[in-house]
Amino acid sequence: IVLSGSVHRVPQALIDQLKPGGRLVAIEGDEPVQWAVKYTRDGNGVRREVLFDVGAPRLQGFGEASRFSF
Repeated sequence: IVLSGSVHRVPQALIDQLKPGGRLVAIEGDEPVQWAVKYTRDGNGVRREVLFDVGAPRLQGFGEASRFSF
């Protein structure tokens, strides 16, 4: 699975779709700090690996994370 834009955090529903040996690549975080990440499912569960710093526009339907305000 490859997401073509950024998300705050990959939804668990997408991670749950990975079969053993499956991979998901996405850009996570909030501007200006974002990372390319790879999720891999193996016999021990799902592993998340940060690959490198990057920046990309937010995917439609994956709005900004709620932030604290006064």
